[in-house]
Amino acid sequence: MTSIPEQGQSDPSRHELELRQLALVDRVLGLEARVAELTIAVSRVPGPVVVDGRAESLAQELAAIRSSTTWRVGSLVLTPVRILRGIAKRIR
Repeated sequence: MTSIPEQGQSDPSRHELELRQLALVDRVLGLEARVAELTIAVSRVPGPVVVDGRAESLAQELAAIRSSTTWRVGSLVLTPVRILRGIAKRIR
């Protein structure tokens, strides 16, 4: 059976756990501060945030998809379905 140390007595393993917990709390607080800094920095950037320089290439790829014949035909065919769904939602 493990004895519980009385107040005033120090248990080395308990002390180590408390130190580890304090270190983890300190780390979490530091990370929260960094997230706040980055959030502020990102909110000040005009336009889309570029990740690995891919934003422009992805925008071009999306434009190519939307201008394709398949996309246009699909949009044409599905437009009445979207309209009917919108009407059905309003009725409910």
